[in-house]
Amino acid sequence: MQERIMERCPTILAKKGEIYVGEDKISKLPDEVLVSILSRLTMKEAARTSVVAHRWLKVWTFCPSLNFDDSQTFLSLYGESRSPSEEQKQGYVNRVNSVLEAYQGSTIDDFQVHFDLDAKYKCDIDRWVNFVFQKGVKRLVIDFGLYYVGGMRENNVYPFPLSCNNSALWRTQTLHLLSVLKLKYVDVSGAVVEYFISACPFLEKLTIEGSTSQDLVHLNVQSHCLKKVKLYHCWQMKSICLSTTTLLSFKFYGSTIDICYANVPNLVEVFLGGSFPELAIAYFPRLSNCLSRLERLTIYVPVLPEEDMDEDGEPPEFPVLTKLKILKLRVSADNFDSLLVFDSLMKAVPSLDRLVVQFSNWWAAPFRRRAQKVPKSPLRCLKVAELVGFWGRIPELEFATYLIKNAVMLEKIIIDPIPYHRVGLQFDTDDERLKKIQASKKCAMRLRSKFSLGNKLVLRNF
Repeated sequence: MQERIMERCPTILAKKGEIYVGEDKISKLPDEVLVSILSRLTMKEAARTSVVAHRWLKVWTFCPSLNFDDSQTFLSLYGESRSPSEEQKQGYVNRVNSVLEAYQGSTIDDFQVHFDLDAKYKCDIDRWVNFVFQKGVKRLVIDFGLYYVGGMRENNVYPFPLSCNNSALWRTQTLHLLSVLKLKYVDVSGAVVEYFISACPFLEKLTIEGSTSQDLVHLNVQSHCLKKVKLYHCWQMKSICLSTTTLLSFKFYGSTIDICYANVPNLVEVFLGGSFPELAIAYFPRLSNCLSRLERLTIYVPVLPEEDMDEDGEPPEFPVLTKLKILKLRVSADNFDSLLVFDSLMKAVPSLDRLVVQFSNWWAAPFRRRAQKVPKSPLRCLKVAELVGFWGRIPELEFATYLIKNAVMLEKIIIDPIPYHRVGLQFDTDDERLKKIQASKKCAMRLRSKFSLGNKLVLRNF
């Protein structure tokens, strides 16, 4: 083993007081091979190789992957972020500047910045953007939402520098290489987004998140290559029209807007959520009319209020999605509510194979009420059910019972006490958190015993 290591790299091995220096064969490799190797390292790791030997001094400056991701430094145990100091922000900016000044490559495959920066650093960020576009960047990720994950940055948001009217960069040929564009907590106008879509013939993935721009209101997405579109927390938006035959995935989180599925015959995945949970119910009827191939759907849903019931007090009937295989429901329900109102929704997905229900109000105190009678509604294809944030409250137990009794092909029911976004747990003491998990496990074991579930019941994160 030692001999093989010595043959491959300039490693110094010590054993019984003796030192062996192997032949440095790696340094003799062609520049292209060395650059390819370093491209698989992080920026910090690649830069550190400059001290290995004189041969390595400048190799890292040709690496086409420039990923400046310091997010883990500022993430807490529960996924919350702590804001870096101004000194740390300036240090981050200086580091990016120094790397770009040293960069000697002719192209850039991947450029990513992940940090809590705002318009104060506009001049520096503008130079980064212009630099990478001149190099024909293929993947561009600008994420200034480290401290605002799931929230909203209202003031001093960095404005994207390019204008369709006054930048010569829009007339260059370097944009045509772009395949991935992600702008998070960056103000960008609808005109700029649409220009990227039209000017980048290989653009496959588009993400716009946390833009507060007053000019991002109406968006027309027409493309012959886009496969994934994601729009989150763009609260000024009023409408979007999707017309791209290659689109496979569309994800939207925000306030109620007009979504037009004009020409999306291959769309198989949709995510719909927002601060106003009733919007999911409003969007649902449109899906079956346009999305004949839809296989995966995630929606934020409330327990239907009385005003959404018909005259007889029954929940509305949902249009049938015959191809849907995976359904994720993010549910907010009080102790007085019943999840059995979603029986009509379950009937609308006859081919459903996997159901995931994520409970979002785990902090609510348990309240004992009489359980409702579970309706008979055979779920003929459901094999896996997953209940996330399960505490054992009456609404959760009712729905678990409903699934167990009606899913005739059920192979596995997974119970997980940890909420999908951990809200609630982070405010608990260790004792409170332990009590909630113990209560959840106790209820789960009762279900196992009552329905003889055996190995069908899987406990996770206990």
